[in-house]
Amino acid sequence: MLLRGGGKISVAPWFIENKSTYKQAPIFLFKDPYRGLLSDSGIVLYIYLYNLSQLSYENSQDGKYWVNRSGEVFVHCTLEAVQQCLRCGHDKAAKVLKELEGAVLIKKLSPGNGRPAEIFLLPPK
Repeated sequence: MLLRGGGKISVAPWFIENKSTYKQAPIFLFKDPYRGLLSDSGIVLYIYLYNLSQLSYENSQDGKYWVNRSGEVFVHCTLEAVQQCLRCGHDKAAKVLKELEGAVLIKKLSPGNGRPAEIFLLPPK
């Protein structure tokens, strides 16, 4: 890559090789009104769910496994998975999920019978 002054810049190999291990963060999370509504844990969890939703969408192209009858993409996410993501206990994981529901960023449907919840990401308002 060339710079304006004619110099060269090289991109570190780790940057190119590991780009798939980095998660995208939707910019709207860092702006009002969401920045005032969400805790740091809420932002981290939304980013985690956002990236899981992208994977669900990509995997649904073949067999529609992660898309409901209305065409909405969802993820299966247990409270234990949220606890692992945030490295927290049961109460905090439940609180952060409620926080995202309260901000109208996710819709959670519990199918019952011990099955994991279906979580739908909602567009920002």
